[in-house]
Amino acid sequence: MAARQLQADMRGKIVLRMRGGAASPLILEVATRFARIFHGELHGLFVENEELLALAQMPFAREISLTGGRTRALSLNVVRKEMEAASAAMEREFERLTRAARVPARFEVIRGATEEALRKAMKNTGILAIGEPLALAAPNMFPKLLAELPGIAGIVVVGSRARRARGPILTVIDPSSDVAMLVDSAQRIAGEGAQEVILLIAGAQGGEAERLRAEARSALDAGTHHRFERIGAVTPRALGAMVQHHEGGLVIARIGGPVAGDGVQASRFACALDCPLLLLR
Repeated sequence: MAARQLQADMRGKIVLRMRGGAASPLILEVATRFARIFHGELHGLFVENEELLALAQMPFAREISLTGGRTRALSLNVVRKEMEAASAAMEREFERLTRAARVPARFEVIRGATEEALRKAMKNTGILAIGEPLALAAPNMFPKLLAELPGIAGIVVVGSRARRARGPILTVIDPSSDVAMLVDSAQRIAGEGAQEVILLIAGAQGGEAERLRAEARSALDAGTHHRFERIGAVTPRALGAMVQHHEGGLVIARIGGPVAGDGVQASRFACALDCPLLLLR
């Protein structure tokens, strides 16, 4: 039942949020794939940097070169033109990918009330893809988004180390997981590219671990290429090493579990992985 509900939630919409600059190519690829796999619409939201626009109106604002050797007055007109150029370039890439994937899509540029635009776009369902690579400098992003979007099905992010979005799907299953939902999501995503599903049993031993394996087996389709592995302490370093060893293309985990118990924790895991991280409710 939960797996069917997740499919319905994902079917609603995949929203790709982009802030000011270029989005990660991996996030663009993953968001497009999810829209195709779950038969959803891909909605691109390009968020203009309102703080930079406000700063450009200040008479004392200066732009400093990366080397620090040159400065110039920060011009509002120049900043606007640069943002328009960035959004136009992103829209062209967005349209190229969605046309190639043959998924319904639309692109929108917004300024100001970003949270309101996101709430309207998500309509209490779907997956939110964060366009910019995640940094540890923004540990409060996850709890803020989850509080503002209570009906969201999940969030997909990449860290600065992410290098690929193709390969085995590593799924973290802990004793409190909705096993059927996680397994169903993993095999649907893996099925498109005939990729392996690696089910990581976390925080369980003996009979508890066997219960999780049995639940996972009952949710697996007959043709799904899979294997079980155990991960002891679920730390960013341990999970990152496992992803690197298997050349994983995606990690799936539950919100509130060992990978995403809070915002700081989720950020650390995302930054330790060299593939995207999909967090599901």
